[in-house]
Amino acid sequence: MYTCLTILLWYNITWFFVFAWVIINQVETILLSHWWYKKTFRDFPAQRRALIPYLY
Repeated sequence: MYTCLTILLWYNITWFFVFAWVIINQVETILLSHWWYKKTFRDFPAQRRALIPYLY
């Protein structure tokens, strides 16, 4: 949804900042959750990727 709105409203800088905030917030939440799982559950797969499967 935010991606579509950013593309449609590309001239509006406010939507760019909203889009950037959502992406940054989601990535931070993904990484913090992943690190918490690795710390809390010792049998959590070490090779499991948090953000992009098989890459990062």
